[in-house]
Amino acid sequence: MDLSGTWSIVATQAVADAPEVGEYVGLPLNRAALRRAETWDAAIDSLPIWQCRPQVGAASKQAASVLRITQVADPRSREPAALRLEWSGSGDAQVFLDGRGHPPSFANHTATGYSTGRWVDNALRIRTTHLKDGYYRANGAPQSDRVQLTEYVIRRRFRGQNYLSWVVIADDPIYLTEPLVVSSDYRYDPSGRVMPAPCSIVRPANGADSNVPSFMPGTNDQLGNFARSYDLPPRVIVDGAATMYPEYRRALAEWRARGQPTADGLSGDPR
Repeated sequence: MDLSGTWSIVATQAVADAPEVGEYVGLPLNRAALRRAETWDAAIDSLPIWQCRPQVGAASKQAASVLRITQVADPRSREPAALRLEWSGSGDAQVFLDGRGHPPSFANHTATGYSTGRWVDNALRIRTTHLKDGYYRANGAPQSDRVQLTEYVIRRRFRGQNYLSWVVIADDPIYLTEPLVVSSDYRYDPSGRVMPAPCSIVRPANGADSNVPSFMPGTNDQLGNFARSYDLPPRVIVDGAATMYPEYRRALAEWRARGQPTADGLSGDPR
């Protein structure tokens, strides 16, 4: 199976939407993750140290982007030894296919991590470790640097066009109570271009970059906006893994029937 070529991501809600603060439904976040997310302020991206930081982990596969995949051949056998992955506006990565193992846990962590792959039937199975910390969503839902990703890349044909389906399973012992599964699709696009993304740091005047934007626990007045917008009970902010399953819709209907109050913040224990 050849995955080489240029691919453009198919626009979905996950790709196009800008998630609201407190929109953690569908994420199996534990209490530590929720507390860290509560302190997040979007203005942190204005800090010089953050301005050029690329997306990391599962989130990088869902970013609106063009992807170019190139085979790297072994110089002796001419067999594929690795795949080079290039995303617009993100770091390049390599997936080693030559059977090598992963480095020790104390090895350097990067934005793209260390990836090895092997074929399972018609799917490429990729294991990625040694990632830097980041976010599962662009609203402060945190990903730790101990996350391990299991990825499946499947080439398929649909209505006369070629697609890549990219499934990512994130196991995060620090911030998730169970694995998080996300997926995205790329359409073959031979005219697509992976554009360079130079980044110039802009330093604010008057030493403002010495302050780190954040909220102290219990002071983030934006947390309830998502629940209020959709008339949801406040516990949807903190219910974590339960919100991933269809049974949760029945629970929401029962809460509405009981006249649950509008969300006003992150408080209480969801268990």
